[in-house]
Amino acid sequence: QKYVVSSVDGTFKVENVSEASANSWPWHVSLQSHDTHYCSGVLVQPRWVLAPRHCCGFLFYFIPIHLFYFFPHLFSK
Repeated sequence: QKYVVSSVDGTFKVENVSEASANSWPWHVSLQSHDTHYCSGVLVQPRWVLAPRHCCGFLFYFIPIHLFYFFPHLFSK
């Protein structure tokens, strides 16, 4: 089980967590710049990712997303 523990000062930590196995969260997306993770998103359609505004507020262009490498089951051959 996973628990989020918060305190009065607004800080929190996650306890009793284990690493997820590959493909166990197929809708979870890592937004990356130069191979570095900076935010997370959710795959809502095969070519659409929903992400918090604070993650993309500085971008004024479309971010190329290469889903084929991570979600090959979404595309037919």
